[in-house]
Amino acid sequence: MQPANHSAPRKEHRPFQSLDLRDPPFRSHHSHIESSHSTWRIVQGSLLARGGSPRRTPMQASFSGRSLDAAPGQDEACWRSSAPLPCRHRQRSHRRRQHDAAPCSATLTTGPRITVAPGEGDPSNRRGGKQRQMTGKEVEEHAMRSTIEWGKLHPSGLQLPTCWSPEALEDAYRRCGTITADYAKTFYLGTKLMTPEKARGVWAIYVWCRRTDELVDGPNASRMNPRELDRWEERLEELFAGRPYDIYDAALTATISDFPVSIQPFRDMIDGMRMDLVKPRYETFDELYEYCYKVAGTVGLMTTPVMGIEPSYTGPVEAVHKAALALGTANQLTNILRDVGEDAVERNRIYVPLEELDQFGIRESEVLTGMFSRTTGHIDDRWQAFMKFQIARARQYFADAEAGVDHLDADARWPVWSALILYRQILDSIEKNGYNNFTKRAYVPKWKKYLSLPMAFGRATSKPAVKQGPSKQVSMQPPSTP
Repeated sequence: MQPANHSAPRKEHRPFQSLDLRDPPFRSHHSHIESSHSTWRIVQGSLLARGGSPRRTPMQASFSGRSLDAAPGQDEACWRSSAPLPCRHRQRSHRRRQHDAAPCSATLTTGPRITVAPGEGDPSNRRGGKQRQMTGKEVEEHAMRSTIEWGKLHPSGLQLPTCWSPEALEDAYRRCGTITADYAKTFYLGTKLMTPEKARGVWAIYVWCRRTDELVDGPNASRMNPRELDRWEERLEELFAGRPYDIYDAALTATISDFPVSIQPFRDMIDGMRMDLVKPRYETFDELYEYCYKVAGTVGLMTTPVMGIEPSYTGPVEAVHKAALALGTANQLTNILRDVGEDAVERNRIYVPLEELDQFGIRESEVLTGMFSRTTGHIDDRWQAFMKFQIARARQYFADAEAGVDHLDADARWPVWSALILYRQILDSIEKNGYNNFTKRAYVPKWKKYLSLPMAFGRATSKPAVKQGPSKQVSMQPPSTP
């Protein structure tokens, strides 16, 4: 669907160049060790394990299931990776590396996947059996608890073996930073206030999330299947075991070695991609909530251990993580509301809950055809009422997120406030468009994005206001059907 003239035009996407790991920047500094010829590649939307050179396939920019307006940098399109490289034990921080250490194979105990008794639910939500399926809230709660416990067990990260030189690792982080800057400029600027170690870790996580999303939302997503996502998850397990497949994986392996980042939200994000493959409709808000957690809330659980919690904070750690989850949910709900028309026409997808559509007297077929007059452009009154409710709920999640941002380390607040303010302005734009998200694309103009940066900086550096009494809550339930 083409946006109207006054909507944000889509920019031409530059291809992301393939990376050959046998190039000097990522050559193992154990000169006597040759990497395997087996390679992973993404070709026409699929991960394939095979030898030989990859076909260079340009990939369209997208993240968290939504299209991006920014043009990508030169370092993207398809990613190729060699087989796991031999590793060497990594020394922490300022300790000298042992260049004569023998190659080793790292092992990682990430903890078993939780086995749930019949009637208690299965956290993975994709295993068979007679277990009661967990609600979206329960899935999220399980992941949050897992993340917090992981941080207690590994407060300084996993201290994994490494298989790269300092120069190669620097190049890996630089490339991750370039991608982040190309696709999320304002967020990237915010990370520049962080310590270099934190900023690099956030960039590495961002790139992994982009690559994961690209599997099911790229131009060749129709060729993706669950087995390929299983392979991507196997690659994730190797990454967390200290055996990265390529330079971008190496950046993330280094990050989890330095920070207490749990594997659970990464697994859950891949599960979210599985949902996109098989679930074009969501019957209830709880189903949608689980999806929002898996494709967006997970990012909060991934990055909070890197950003850090303010040392003077004495409240429950759960409160900070819940705020991060609320921000992810708010952002994803905003994405969904912005792209209703595009998803319906181009992808035959309806993310808004069918149950709630019914409560507003709206049929599924009406969403697919667009609820507006072809002659006057007037948006159906039922749709306007429906969108007002959806926007109010998304704003409530943004409000819930605000409380936790100020408890992050001071140097990490600016990028989070930037994301919060910018995404909330998309909701304003939907309202400004008269709730027409069928033919108009809500967006924040560039000048307004830059104007929001000092606003976010002010919020990030100001002393949190003491709130008197509970915050105003909006109803999270649609009105009952007469």
